[in-house]
Amino acid sequence: WQDALVMFDRLQRESSATVSTSCWNAAIGACARGSRWHLSLALLGQMTPDAVSYAATIDAIARGSRWEHSLALLQEAAVRNLGPSLSALGAAMRAHENAGQWGRALSLLEWARLQNLALNATVLNSTMGALGAGSQWESVLELLQSMQEAGPRPTTISFNVAMNACRVCEPSVAERLFVTMKDLQLVPTVISFTALINSYARASRWEEAAA
Repeated sequence: WQDALVMFDRLQRESSATVSTSCWNAAIGACARGSRWHLSLALLGQMTPDAVSYAATIDAIARGSRWEHSLALLQEAAVRNLGPSLSALGAAMRAHENAGQWGRALSLLEWARLQNLALNATVLNSTMGALGAGSQWESVLELLQSMQEAGPRPTTISFNVAMNACRVCEPSVAERLFVTMKDLQLVPTVISFTALINSYARASRWEEAAA
């Protein structure tokens, strides 16, 4: 990220033309990859942003778990008719997930629905992740059920997040989720099997865990 910023600074100093928005966005993205969210935010404040600029900055903020900044930027983008895009919303939801802000994540989800956004599984998976981090397993199951009934179609990740969120539940909950996943022709992963085995182990059902 440092090399990218050096090149960007040189471009600003030596170019006779206005630096393009794509160059600014590339610099913001470099800061995100370097976990320098504050630099991404500073660059955003120096440019005329587009929707990609906001998404890239919010991604940087998500990596730093600065959920409060991500929400403010989403609202700013909406005011400027620059979104929010699903990529920006997904990044903001990850920020809430990383910070364990499950209550704020639910508020963000409701706000997104009021914006008439067609939410995708990635956004809802992050919402469930935030809920799971806050031990709100009932809400996780409700959200997963709504995805099955009204869309978007849940993914393997959706079920993995739900199974991990229900780690405090009876093993029958994880079993039911595992079966439903296979009924939907989703392919279980190592995470899926690990979550199921852990549910048996916590209930001292060692024979099933070893099966």
